[in-house]
Amino acid sequence: MQYVYIVVIGLHVMAGVFWAGTTIAVGRDPDIRAERFFRPQMGAASLVFLTGILLWYFFHEGVFGSMRRCWRWAS
Repeated sequence: MQYVYIVVIGLHVMAGVFWAGTTIAVGRDPDIRAERFFRPQMGAASLVFLTGILLWYFFHEGVFGSMRRCWRWAS
């Protein structure tokens, strides 16, 4: 099962780095045609979102314990 965690974290990080890197590159260089990067960026964004949900499921397992209820600590 640990191999699954490694693969999912790796996909999450690599897709996130690609997404952020292309966003910064497109934003900084006016000569780059941004429409060429739309599909790869949306694919990377979707992969980041889906692997993030999967990692949340793996490491939190739907438990909503006292650490996630900060509003109770304020009162």
